[in-house]
Amino acid sequence: MSQISNTSKKTVAKKTVVAAEPTVEGPKIKILVAVPACHVNHVKYRQQVVDAVKANFPLNPNVEVTFSVDETPDNSVAETNTWNVVVQKFQELSDRVVSEGFDYLWMVEADVVVPTNALSHLLSDNVDVACGVIPYHFFAQYPQFPVYTDLMTTGYIILDKQGQPTFDMVNLYLRDIQDKLLFGNKEHPIFNGTSCILIKRSVFASGLRWRWDNKVSGFDVYFWKDCQLQGFSVVTDGFVVCD
Repeated sequence: MSQISNTSKKTVAKKTVVAAEPTVEGPKIKILVAVPACHVNHVKYRQQVVDAVKANFPLNPNVEVTFSVDETPDNSVAETNTWNVVVQKFQELSDRVVSEGFDYLWMVEADVVVPTNALSHLLSDNVDVACGVIPYHFFAQYPQFPVYTDLMTTGYIILDKQGQPTFDMVNLYLRDIQDKLLFGNKEHPIFNGTSCILIKRSVFASGLRWRWDNKVSGFDVYFWKDCQLQGFSVVTDGFVVCD
């Protein structure tokens, strides 16, 4: 089974800015920060989302941030009942990371408010793909079902009898993952969403991209499975709790 770590390397309480302190001189890290597709229903959150993202920007002179916000409200997902428009926007950002020489892509979804420790913690994980945790926004509409309270968009991928990853998953609750690290790999895969995800250029430089076939699962689950099948290191960071 994938391992949840109670590692002590995270000594800073969540929602504390730690990336603002300068470090010794070294190679500059270039990060493309993006809030991609903005669904029409998410316009009301945009400023709050943008402000929360900007609160993460480090003053560290060794970190160069380029911030890209998709300002056009888009209802294509609802109108077409597909995720193709979102996947296309993600592809464009991924291509840009490679073509413009960014070291990382940090994506925050347009209805997600990140804590001020998000970027610094995800960077400190030093893996190929790191993502914070967030509860399912959809289930918030059903307070009469307490089983959904604090059910997070992360957990384990179940393997079949041949040891291959399926599309069956076990979700974790906040109490299972908060202030912990959940590592995954090919033998013990995990899944997460794309709510607050930091991805190294090497992932995209390998040719790996986003995909969705409108059949069995979301594009985010495909991405997490593909990353682990190709040997990239991944982690769900329970020190980064988003709203």
